[in-house]
Amino acid sequence: MNPQGVILFLFSSLTNKPQIEKIIRQHLFQWEEVGRQKIAFEELYVYKIQKSTVLQELERNDVADITYTTHGCHGDIYRGIFNKGRKKTSVAIKIIRSSSGVKHALDSEVHWLKRVNEVGIGPQLLFSSREYVVMEFVNGPLIIRWLETATSFQIIRVLRALLKQCFVLDQLGITKEEMHHPLKHVFIQGGKLVLIDFERCSGSAKPKNVTQCVEFYSRIAPFLERRRVQLNVPLLRQFAGEYKHDKTEKTFKKILAAI
Repeated sequence: MNPQGVILFLFSSLTNKPQIEKIIRQHLFQWEEVGRQKIAFEELYVYKIQKSTVLQELERNDVADITYTTHGCHGDIYRGIFNKGRKKTSVAIKIIRSSSGVKHALDSEVHWLKRVNEVGIGPQLLFSSREYVVMEFVNGPLIIRWLETATSFQIIRVLRALLKQCFVLDQLGITKEEMHHPLKHVFIQGGKLVLIDFERCSGSAKPKNVTQCVEFYSRIAPFLERRRVQLNVPLLRQFAGEYKHDKTEKTFKKILAAI
């Protein structure tokens, strides 16, 4: 469809008007009611439908095949293909909802994603605006699903990898906030761990990513045991207590060695 193209869409009130508008919005189009007429037991509407400014801008930036996937707390999540020269990259697009009233959340995500990308953490940030952020699409299962089929060797390797990323965040003075319950924020892509969702990050003189992660491991220890991975929870918590008061590589390695 041409960027300035127009669709005139006629539909009946019997077809669920709110659902029609939801579908239009999820496809990143905008609408304007240009006519209506009541007849018998229904009302007819005519909508003028056009590409939204966000969709037009994404297409100008060589993002194609954009499809809605789900919604988050403050925005909607889409998937697309970023065509850069001959290279095609699968991307995730987070678009802030105008009704959410929290555009600062997107600014925060972009800020912290840039920071953590510098140390190899998180999906690669490609570009952003005040209304959306485009990043590498993480193609893999959530950690809790991955744990159900992984070998004990693979599980131990990933548990240590998550702790290492948490330690890097601690050293940078960044608190991610969700590491005590990161089930929706940790993906496994090609055997490698990827953290997502950095909008709630904050700078802190006392970051707690490692200690929160240890607490998470302590809670899922019974599940890990069924997957043939045994954790010495009292020892882990003891080492986490030492680390809390002395966030050094020495105290961190004691935690790592206990996994």
